[in-house]
Amino acid sequence: MRPDNRSLTPPVDPDAAGHSGPPLIPPSHGEFAAIRRWTRATPAAAGVLLGPGDDVAWIATTADRPLALSVDTMVQDVHFRLEWSSPDDVGWKAVTAALSDLAAARARPRGALISLSLPVDGLAEGGLGDALMHGARQALDDAGCPLLGGDTVRTPGPVTVSVTVIGEATAAGPLLRSGAQPGDLLQLSGPTGLAAWAVAWLEEGRTPPESASRAH
Repeated sequence: MRPDNRSLTPPVDPDAAGHSGPPLIPPSHGEFAAIRRWTRATPAAAGVLLGPGDDVAWIATTADRPLALSVDTMVQDVHFRLEWSSPDDVGWKAVTAALSDLAAARARPRGALISLSLPVDGLAEGGLGDALMHGARQALDDAGCPLLGGDTVRTPGPVTVSVTVIGEATAAGPLLRSGAQPGDLLQLSGPTGLAAWAVAWLEEGRTPPESASRAH
């Protein structure tokens, strides 16, 4: 997410067709206004040399700790339905899905990049983008993971949320799937299948039990 903060005049958002010049949409509905809302409360984080606002973000690394990178993408009506989940929930879920990959690999989060594909009015203040980013920022804050930047794209649909996370290995080093051996102890954080159970109920037009709704 890059508002051009090197210019002496505020950047002008293109209109819905991508043309520059006098905007055909209200400034509050534009990309740069949305990015300023989503990143203005980003606190300084240890190791982040430069966050949102330039062509790239920069983070400091240590020679003996490799970096882990992972990306997760969620597509409307494939991975979520807005009639079932609030945009806030979708943003939170997209981030936690990506962060869970770092946790499984024994990597601590160092930063995240979020890309949103939204309808034209999705960038308006108080609109879909704000709600998605509210949930996403909550998940990032809970994990102590700084928002480094990302991208926004206008689309006629579907809505997509793509989250790239960067992590750093712990002192114990990376944990790989290939390290699993017969006889290893498997630990579960809760019953399996609850989220799928909720989806099955929702597809039938029924309200799932609370435990299944929470899992979904």
